[in-house]
Order: sequence, then C-alpha cells, then structure tokens
Amino acid sequence: MAANQSRRRLGPDQASDIDVTLLAKSRVKFQYQPLDPSVDYTRLVEFKPAEDANDAPRCKLVHVTFGERPKYEALSYIWGDETEKKNIFVDGKEFLVGQNLWDALQYLRKRVNGQRYWIDAICINQADNSERNRQLRIMPHIYRRANMVLVWLGKRKDARFNRKLWLMDLTAEEQYFPASELVAHHQKRRLQDAMLLDLCSDEYWGRVWIVQEIGMAQKIQVCYDEVEEAWDAFIQRIRLRCGNITDTDGPLKLERQRQNKYDGGHTFRKLLENHQDAVCKDPRDKIYGFVGLVQDARGFPMDYEKSLFEVWKDTMLFMNKDGKLSGSDVIHLANMVKRLLGGSIVGRVDQVIQKQAT
Repeated sequence: MAANQSRRRLGPDQASDIDVTLLAKSRVKFQYQPLDPSVDYTRLVEFKPAEDANDAPRCKLVHVTFGERPKYEALSYIWGDETEKKNIFVDGKEFLVGQNLWDALQYLRKRVNGQRYWIDAICINQADNSERNRQLRIMPHIYRRANMVLVWLGKRKDARFNRKLWLMDLTAEEQYFPASELVAHHQKRRLQDAMLLDLCSDEYWGRVWIVQEIGMAQKIQVCYDEVEEAWDAFIQRIRLRCGNITDTDGPLKLERQRQNKYDGGHTFRKLLENHQDAVCKDPRDKIYGFVGLVQDARGFPMDYEKSLFEVWKDTMLFMNKDGKLSGSDVIHLANMVKRLLGGSIVGRVDQVIQKQAT
C-alpha cells in the first residue's frame, strides 16, 4: 500500500509509523547485482502496474542470457539534458533518470502488460566500465534480436502538435473537396506538415548511437507523445509531404543507410566519415558507436578505461593494419579521427606516421 494512500485513509492531519517505513524503503538507492562475465548476460526492464498515471514509473530488472532467446523490445532515444533528474523505482529502490527517459518510461508502461524492454541507461551499470565494455560488444545483437526497436522522439514541445490532427488522413485529392471546405483542408495540411518538420528536426537524429540502433533493427516503431507509427509509414509520409528533406538529412539518411548496409561502401571508415557531425557525451563513442555495424571493424579493441589518445592510436593502427594506406591517406585519416575525438588529444599530425610505426 502506498504511503499517500495510507495517509488518505487516516485523514489529512494524521500519519502512521507505516508511512515512515514505506517512505524510508522507497528512498534506498538502487544497487546493481553484477552480471556473470563468462556468459552473454544482459538485463531487461519489466514494468509494474501504475496505481496513478502521474506516479513515478516502477519496474524490476530481470537477468537473461541470449541463449534463453528472450522476448523484448529495445528503446532508442536521446538522453538529452540530464541536469535535472527525476525518480523512478527499480526493484523498489530509488533510481535517477533524465526527463526524456522519464517521459519514455511513462509511455512504455502503458503499452503492453508484461512486455520487457532493453533500455541502456537502466540495463547497463553505467558506473562499471568493465560491464560497459562487455555490453558494448553485444550491443549490435541486442538491437538485432529485439522484437521491435522503439524510436522515442519524446513529448512534443511545439504547441502546434495536435495528436488528433496528426492522425487525420489528409491525402485525399483536393479536386474532390467542395470550395467551402478547401480552405480548412489546406490549413490542416499545413499544420500537419509543420508537425512532420518538427519531428524531422528533432535532436534525436543527430545522435551517434542511433546509427547502430536503427541500422541493426529488424522492425521499428516511431513513438512521440501518445502516437506510435511504423517506420516505413513514417518514412513514406516524409517523402510524400516534405520535398525539402533529402536523404542526407535526419530520418531519410538513416533509412538510406539501412537500405545500403550490405553494399561495398558500407565500411567502418565510411561510417566515420559520413557521421562526423553525430553527437554523443563520451568522445570515445564517436568511434565505438560504429564498430558493431560492419564486418571490417570486427576485433576493434573497445575499452572505456582508455584515454582519448589511446583510442586515437587504436583507430589508426586498426585502419592501417595491413599497411596499405599511403602517407597522405594516413595523415588525412589521422586528422579526421583527431576531430572526432575532440581535437586536442593527438598533438602534431606530422607525428602520425611515426606513431603508426611504434
């Protein structure tokens, strides 16, 4: 029984010892139970029913192995501004998350009873670099084996976003509209298009990790506010309605990559070159975020304990492991990787070839 329910039954000015006990339990900080490093273990989130729509999300963590063939969906989202944290409860203990994830959890717990989810900020102990390294290596499998990858575009901040209007089918030929309805139809179309542009300009599309998360997914649903739309339908809507969005922008860029992931141009180097502007919190992710997507990056050494200079050196040695890059190409590549990792960690580029030889 929740503490506030107990307080309501006793009266507004009364309290009991049970209130204090339950409150104290709910404020205990969550601590992870370690994953067995000898097996491909991960954790899944399972929500508990909400007594009130505004209550903090409550869930439990379940340890599973890929050998069990677990059924789950994976969340793809942007961490966003985390300066202000909000409480959720994991296994009855307090756990802090950013606002965007909190909104996503509120949405997820209303979807399907008993559904399990993989959510990086909760399922990985972010304070344990050894665990992060192990989970990083199986990340491509996590998204590929998910029954569904849910792209969370958040609660829309644009005041024009209207769910009812968004769901209207406004594709009918205008020649069939009576003159009295045509102006209203045009206005609705313009508002719908503005909503679509708002979604396509979301900062989510600039995040490093979505390249892998969407690229490995078998099925994708795009979620925003209370709306859920199949990826193919979302992409088709953009192509039909937003002629100024090209396949080098946002969702269409990701779709082009999904369609071309098996051609010869889809290499580790190409991914680094094509996504130089992608953003992340840890500069190492500008390299690590693409390793799982391509065959020619297999065996790349990933370790969050390494300095940025060590990651730069690893990348250069790996890219030229067969010794076939020319001196000018090595310098070009070194400059690019230097920029990806922040710029100041490498030193003079004319030392690159010497570093390659050591």
